[in-house]
Amino acid sequence: KLIGQLAEGEDPSPETAQDVLTALQAMIESFNNESLMIPSIQDEIFTLPSGVTNQTIGAGGDFNTVWPIAVLDSTFTRNNTTAPNVDFSLAIINNDEYSSIPVKTVTGPYPQYLYYDRNYPLGKLYFWPVPIATLELHLSTWKPLTNVTALTTTIQLSPGYSRMLTFNLAVEIAAQFGVEASPSVVRIAAKAKENLRRTNAQNDVM
Repeated sequence: KLIGQLAEGEDPSPETAQDVLTALQAMIESFNNESLMIPSIQDEIFTLPSGVTNQTIGAGGDFNTVWPIAVLDSTFTRNNTTAPNVDFSLAIINNDEYSSIPVKTVTGPYPQYLYYDRNYPLGKLYFWPVPIATLELHLSTWKPLTNVTALTTTIQLSPGYSRMLTFNLAVEIAAQFGVEASPSVVRIAAKAKENLRRTNAQNDVM
């Protein structure tokens, strides 16, 4: 309706509805690459076994949870046996930095560095030094936005996402119908996305 392809009370054909659903799924997936489109940081607690250099993460992995887009610097470990309520932060490093560590099996009471290999659907978390005791891992991550799997799927998102998805989807699919979205629809789509990005932005601390 927003791009003038349906009249009031008119329903799309099943084929058209499926095409638009596919476009919506692709659009939501692309938003997952924009950190400011993710509404919250998730903090999950896992048991990090002693003596292991890495753990898989994702559905069915060592850490059985939703595959994370990124692991954040607010991740830390805790030893509730010897140092309860004392947190030891982990520095997040990249592949080059992890590869430059000469001996990856060095052990220590707490890991200092964490490298996240974003392999999908099972990512891999590499810890260094390797912990000599079982620790509590508090993992801070960005998780993908909930996607729509079918035309009847009900999803829950933060306030403002419904308007943003509706108008941005109209802009997204217009070319499939050989038309252009009106300037007002494009403007509302951009404004709705801008409002969410502003809301989701994390304020830096000096």
